[in-house]
Amino acid sequence: MWGGGVVVVLVTALCAALTIWDLYGKTFRQTSEEMATLGLVLAEQTTRYVQVVDLLLQETQAHTGQLRIETPEQFRTLLGNEDTHRFLRDRMVNLQQANALALVDADGRLLNSSRTWPVDPVDLSSAEMYVHFRNNPDAGLFVTSPAKSRVTGNWTVYVGRRISGAGGTLLGTVAAALDVRYLTDFYRTISTNKALRVTLLRNDGNVLARYPDQDQSIGTSVPAGSHWYGLMGKGGGSYRAPGLRSGIPSIVSVHSLRDYPLAIDVAIKEQDALAPWRQQLVYVAGGASVAIVAFILLFWVVGQQFRRQEAHNTVLLRTAEAARTGELRLRDYAEMASDWFWEQDAELRFVSITAGTPMIGPSDLPFVGRRRWEMVDGDTNDDHWRAHKADLDARRPFRDFRYNLTGSDGRLHHVSVSGSPIFNEVGEFIGYRGIGRDITADIEAAVTLRSAKEQAEAANRAKSEFLANMSHELRTPLHAVIGFAELIRDHPFRESDARCADYAKDIHASGRHLLELINDVLDMSKIEMGHYALREERVELDEVVRACAGMMAVRAMEGQVSVEIGELAGIALHADRLAVKQIVLNLVANAVKFTLPNGRVHVAAALAPDGDFQLVVTDTGIGVGEAALPYLCEPFYQADASRSRAHGGTGLGLAICSKLLKLHGGRLDIESRRGQGTKVSAVFPAARVRLRPRARRALS
Repeated sequence: MWGGGVVVVLVTALCAALTIWDLYGKTFRQTSEEMATLGLVLAEQTTRYVQVVDLLLQETQAHTGQLRIETPEQFRTLLGNEDTHRFLRDRMVNLQQANALALVDADGRLLNSSRTWPVDPVDLSSAEMYVHFRNNPDAGLFVTSPAKSRVTGNWTVYVGRRISGAGGTLLGTVAAALDVRYLTDFYRTISTNKALRVTLLRNDGNVLARYPDQDQSIGTSVPAGSHWYGLMGKGGGSYRAPGLRSGIPSIVSVHSLRDYPLAIDVAIKEQDALAPWRQQLVYVAGGASVAIVAFILLFWVVGQQFRRQEAHNTVLLRTAEAARTGELRLRDYAEMASDWFWEQDAELRFVSITAGTPMIGPSDLPFVGRRRWEMVDGDTNDDHWRAHKADLDARRPFRDFRYNLTGSDGRLHHVSVSGSPIFNEVGEFIGYRGIGRDITADIEAAVTLRSAKEQAEAANRAKSEFLANMSHELRTPLHAVIGFAELIRDHPFRESDARCADYAKDIHASGRHLLELINDVLDMSKIEMGHYALREERVELDEVVRACAGMMAVRAMEGQVSVEIGELAGIALHADRLAVKQIVLNLVANAVKFTLPNGRVHVAAALAPDGDFQLVVTDTGIGVGEAALPYLCEPFYQADASRSRAHGGTGLGLAICSKLLKLHGGRLDIESRRGQGTKVSAVFPAARVRLRPRARRALS
């Protein structure tokens, strides 16, 4: 009997070992299948995100092609203007994947951007993308290594395309900035298993994005000699990574992106992948141990055999439950995706559609066996549908084909679909499969946003017209108040009426101050409404500056402020005389006001290397902090907005100067530090400067 007991114990131990080994293999296969499915979903979605930006780059390429640009000089001339800036800016509306679109000329200089106009002169000749397109007549999409954005502070990847002329001449490049955080946020919503690690890489192994976020990994590369490179050459697959940093091996599933030099990795550490197996191991080993002890003690008891069978059935039940859990997890991935999946046979009839789409409602049975154009209400013989049918007849992939469809809910839906042909092992066409998306909400949101923008612009125009009308109406009675105050002020009062004379002076001073404020508001309103027309003529700068300084002389002397004027003779501007006078007067008055009760104000001229002229007003006043500098040219902004501030005013002086300079094609530059004074430069473009030889030598 003991011999039989030993045999039973050995058989039980062997069964337990085989069961553990089988569970081990199932766990690995199940994990690999889950990772492959998730990687496929992420690769398709990432391809779609990149595709949206790539279509924008191709649209910009087509725009340059319509201009028939043949030389780099034409490229700079025809695209380095504000119209192109508006074209780029309009393309960025509602595009979440990218935060900037830019054009770079053939010499690697930033030519135009969707962010600001005019653009700051930036030299990109040593940038990775420019060097690539300069050395390679590459017509495909190029993706750079990640870098920290100087604007947002986030990790950013730049994608771009080469713009070539006749014969492959490099005319320039068009590039877009992708925020890596946008991709990691998407990976976070898809990956429900916190142990999984999702990585976006270039084909050369450079890491572009990773979830969970690991800043120390972004910008690194897959180690040389890794199986990763071999799998990339085959389009994807799975391999076991040694875990160079942690020492813990990982399972990695690789998926290359269709049509783009990118890849998605889904990885999990082996210890995390085997966590369910270890839990099952405890149950299996415990059950086997109990069975062995039971066989040794009560081998002759028939009831023990039933207990062993019960333990075996429990293991099988748990295994089946684990398989069912894996199936539910895969179904959850499909339900969580914002797109739906579809498949057609060789005759382009639907064989399956993901349930729950706006096209079909809760069941796909009503549409099985029908073609796409058979489900659409209306004419499908226009050029839009003919081009789509031509792609299908040629067995070509298609992307973002849009059409309207009445859904099961009775509403009109805007639908976008993409698909690829399917071929069997011998190369025969067997159908199409792809993804679709309901873009109704996106289109309705765009229409709503456009309407809101038009309403806001109308309200702003009404506000400007109201301010202009009110300012004009207020000035007429105010002139009368100031005039009568002057008459009373200049009247010879007796000594006993000295208080009345003081009141008259106060009324006159307050009236003048109020008139200045109203004039500022009126000027600002005219500029914003586009009613400020420039009357361009030759303006001698020396005369204007000295006249403005003379107007401020009394106030400067009262506050013991010295106003110094450098050499300005021989400098003239082709500009609006009144606008130049107002710019100089505002800058000098501002400097004197914030330098009181004592200090120094200096007015000088300078010539920039690019030929632009700068009128520089420097003071030794109170200055402002760095946090306030970006807002000083905003209308009505006050660096000190408290009710007890020492200096009055509306906050329009610098705003008016800035807008008048922009009308002349110039700009206003401000440098300041709290307690150390301020330097304000009114920059006029070189085309408006008229310098005599002596003045040019002095400025140089």
